[in-house]
Amino acid sequence: MLCRLYSALGRFVFIFMSLSPLYPPRFWGLDKLYWSYVKLNCADVLEIPEYPKYSGCYCVGNHPIVRVELMGDVVRLHRKTKNLVFDLDDGTGICSCCYWLRGDEEEEDNDTVKLKLGQLVTVRGKITVYRGQRQLTAAAVCVERDVHAECRRWVELIHLKATVYKKPFMPPKEALEGKHGKLDSLRQSDNDPVSVTREAILDYLNGREASTFLFKDLKEEPVVVFAIRHTLQLKEDNFLAHDKICQLLRKALMLMAEDGQVYLSNLIEDRYEVLNFRVVTPIVLRIITELQKDGMWDTYTNSRDHFCADGIHLESIVSSLHASRSKLAKVQRSVVKESLEQLVADSDIYEVSHRRYKAVD
Repeated sequence: MLCRLYSALGRFVFIFMSLSPLYPPRFWGLDKLYWSYVKLNCADVLEIPEYPKYSGCYCVGNHPIVRVELMGDVVRLHRKTKNLVFDLDDGTGICSCCYWLRGDEEEEDNDTVKLKLGQLVTVRGKITVYRGQRQLTAAAVCVERDVHAECRRWVELIHLKATVYKKPFMPPKEALEGKHGKLDSLRQSDNDPVSVTREAILDYLNGREASTFLFKDLKEEPVVVFAIRHTLQLKEDNFLAHDKICQLLRKALMLMAEDGQVYLSNLIEDRYEVLNFRVVTPIVLRIITELQKDGMWDTYTNSRDHFCADGIHLESIVSSLHASRSKLAKVQRSVVKESLEQLVADSDIYEVSHRRYKAVD
């Protein structure tokens, strides 16, 4: 009875919050909940509405939700060759979950592979639809061994729904007014699908803070797909729409590679490496140290005499960086400047004079 009242209260909160204004996909990355595994009940997963006009994304109030976390008892289990299908019951409802097994997973010391009926588990994954029914495509399954874990989860969910989820998502004022650089460029390029796709990819990569990514993961990322579908006005989800999305992603990645923002590091795996300041900074520091130590030729002054006294010029650093590795041949100068600023802030180097740097001994 308590679970039913609690579930009804949660649905009332969600309905009340749905009166908040909704925002297009280009703003979703500004919502911290979008990048989180949002803790919900099974009933919530089965009943929360889809984000209007964007199939595959759901909303808690006006928060765009893609990833969720559930806790409940395993009440049905079907073990297959490639996956595990099980039902999760938390007292508010029953949600079907599907966990795809990886080839390197072994039986020993693996709770997921040895999953049993009646176990209390926490499941993280994405809401998907299979044969017209919602389910959770699990990314991780963890068996709970604390007998009080479920009670604490009920209390935690009451607190989250009354505080965090209840508070509407509101993008910063400068973003809504178009004063933010990335969002402003999105507005200016609304009629250019490649530019919109490119900015959506950059927002996705900045949100993940990852150094590499696979094309197959990128084409399934909701915030990127929604931006493309909105730009191309794709209303149907079929093979043709999927093909158009992939083609646009390829064009955007090709331009990003030409501009030195990404690098195709593995053609077979279709893996890309992000060439941002986080990747470039340690290489820039090593180049400055080597140039300063070895007295290599200064391409800017066309001499060797200024390294010790005057420091190493920005143009020499950029030239050496482009020549150091093939993947860095097109790295943007702005990224190098950002790396130098970070190194100065970390006291790894110092600016001797305008655009001339030396490593700290």
